[in-house]
Amino acid sequence: MFMIGTHELPPAHQSTAGALLTTAQYLSGALTVAVLTLLLGRSPDGAAFRAAFLVTTAAAVAGMVLAVVHLRTSSRRRGDPSDGRQTQPSAA
Repeated sequence: MFMIGTHELPPAHQSTAGALLTTAQYLSGALTVAVLTLLLGRSPDGAAFRAAFLVTTAAAVAGMVLAVVHLRTSSRRRGDPSDGRQTQPSAA
C-alpha cells in the first residue's frame, strides 16, 4: 500500500511520505475504534452490532468509491489511457 502512495515522489521525500501514511493509518484506526465504541455503547446487543457493522461497511464502500473516482480523474489529467478507454488519433 505504501509503495502505491509514494511511487511518484522523489527518493528524498519517500521517507517523509511513508511516515505520513503510517500516521494516517494509525489515526484512522484509532478513530474507527472510537466511533465503533460509541455505537456499541455500554452493553452492546444485536442491534448495536448491526449498526456498527453497517457503519463500517458504509465507510469501506465510500473509500472504494473515492479511490475509483480519484484514479479516474488523475489518469485523465495525465492523459493516461489506462482507465480502459481507447483514445482515437486525431485526423490530420
